[in-house]
Amino acid sequence: MPDPGPTSFDLDEARRQVGDDEVILREVIGLFIEDNPKREEDLRRALERRDAELLERAAHTIKGSCVIFGAAAARDAAHDLELLGRAVDFEKAADAIVRLAKETERLTVDLKGYAASAVTHAEIPKPPGPSFLP
Repeated sequence: MPDPGPTSFDLDEARRQVGDDEVILREVIGLFIEDNPKREEDLRRALERRDAELLERAAHTIKGSCVIFGAAAARDAAHDLELLGRAVDFEKAADAIVRLAKETERLTVDLKGYAASAVTHAEIPKPPGPSFLP
């Protein structure tokens, strides 16, 4: 049975966003995996400080990353949180942060799985020049 592929992001959309460049796609995946925990910490800090501007900005940044991957559920969760920041609605923000964290965790797991698979299945080019091996 073939692998159904990622469920939290649209691989075709992600490839389209990076001009079908697999190297760039893996780099963007790495940047998301590295940067997203910082943005999620910004969300928690914004909630603690009741800083609507930081809440809106961090959610917007996460949303932008999710758009690159065609990650609709995570994008929608980030968008909803961005709107709550704009509306200065901290009552609903805590639940929205939990929802977004679940979606980005799912996305992170799928992206890591894809990146590992892409590296495993990547074609290794032969070095230029004469080959002494059959």
